[in-house]
Order: sequence, then structure tokens, then C-alpha cells
Amino acid sequence: PGVLRAQPLADTVFRLSPARRDLARQGFQPDLLMLQGAATGQTTVSVAWGDLVSEAVALAVVEGLTLVPEMERVPPMAQLQMRLKVRRGPLAPPQTLPEVSMPSPYFSWAVEEIGQDGDSVLAVAEDTGRVVAMRLGHGRVLVRDTRIANNTATAMIYVVEPAFLRASAVPLDDPATETDSQWEATYRRIAETRSPSEDSEAWQFVLGRIYAIRLELLDATQQAMHIPENFRISFRFDARAGGESPSDMQVIRRTPNAAVVLVKGMRLGRGTLHY
Repeated sequence: PGVLRAQPLADTVFRLSPARRDLARQGFQPDLLMLQGAATGQTTVSVAWGDLVSEAVALAVVEGLTLVPEMERVPPMAQLQMRLKVRRGPLAPPQTLPEVSMPSPYFSWAVEEIGQDGDSVLAVAEDTGRVVAMRLGHGRVLVRDTRIANNTATAMIYVVEPAFLRASAVPLDDPATETDSQWEATYRRIAETRSPSEDSEAWQFVLGRIYAIRLELLDATQQAMHIPENFRISFRFDARAGGESPSDMQVIRRTPNAAVVLVKGMRLGRGTLHY
């Protein structure tokens, strides 16, 4: 099948002059041709009128590429899995776009160094898009569509030293965690939500309600950093801190790096959370 499909002009919502619309409704081809991308690829379009043939115009039908995240700050030796999303049709919010599973024969990954001397700041797996932060600095991660020339997307990655940890607690109403895909969607939503800057030394949890404890990593300028999947942070709950009545805190689910932990208070009392 071709990569382009001609669209009938007779009933199009595109604004046409009355003369052009009348010609289209009578079955004639006016001096306007409306095309729709039917498949990814390249082709040429030309017009013939008797013995006269126009020069061919090259057209490419592409998928709009978006990288998630488009910009991120990570600590040295962090591993970051880049996610590729594609846009087909009208513009849509990035979170609603379909994601491409990696590896894919249609996409390749590379790193663009930006004014760096010496060893590379970033390394990326050419087939999967998994990035490793090798040293302090910054660089671009680039993904190419191997089917269409110049169809690319980039993301900026800054490698900086972490300076602060900050924890926050958010109540959740009926969090979806039964399957791995539900849990992944839930913790991504929590992790991507920016917490208020104010800290609190004491939290109050409602008995039996589920809360998300979210850890943030900040650099020296108080900008949020990505907590890598290959990092491990200790997390424990001391139910007898200060000689108070112990409170049972049940861990419902947690990420391996403890960036997001779902907990539920099972009994009235006090305790201390340690990171």
C-alpha cells in the first residue's frame, strides 16, 4: 500500500472556495489535492495535464517522536531508561501517546556530546535507549527513525552531584496496584508529581488509609533529580521510637530504589520513618 491517500474534497471541513467545492461535488479535480498519510515512508507527488508533467515533489510520512523525559538531572553512575513515544494524527498530550517497546528495528540511539573535553559524559545502548551517566557534565540523547532520514528526537541529560533528600507523604484513594502494569502507572504518576518545598518533621496518617511516601533527590540548587533504578536507598519504620505506643505500618508496595513506598497504618500509635 502507498504511504499517501487522497482525501475527497467534496465534504472536507477544510475551507474551500465555492467554485472548488462545486467542482469537487461534480466529480472533477480542482487545483487542490488533499492528502493523508496512510503509512510511514517516502514518496513523490507530481501533477500531469495532458503532455505537461510537473516536477516531482518529495514527501515523507513520519511518526512524530517524543522522548520521555525531555530533560533530566541525574547523579553520576545513574542508569536511566529513555522512553520513546510516537504521535500519529492530531496533537495530543505526551502522557496519552503510545510508547514504543525497545529494542525496535526501526529506531537507533546515540549520544551527542556538548562542548565536553575528555571522556564521554553519557553512554547509551544503541538498541534499547538505556543511558548511563559516566561523569559530571551534560549531553544529549538522540533517537533516530531508521526508516526516514532526519526524523529524530533529543533529550538533554545533566549529570550533577546530589545534595539533599526530601520525603513527602500523599494520601491515595483506591490506588491501582494489583498488576505490575497498574503499579508502574501508579508509581510513575506519583514520582512525576512535584512535592511542595516545605518540610514537615511530623506526619499524621489516618488509620487504614493508604499513603504514598515519595522521596526526592535534590542538587545544590534545590532542583529535583531523578532517583535511578540502579540506586538503593534504605527505608525502615521504627514503631517504638521515644517509648510511645507502637504503630504498625504495613508496606503495601514499593519500588526497588524506595523512591515510592505505599504504606497503611494498621494500628493507632507513633513511630519514626528512617531513610
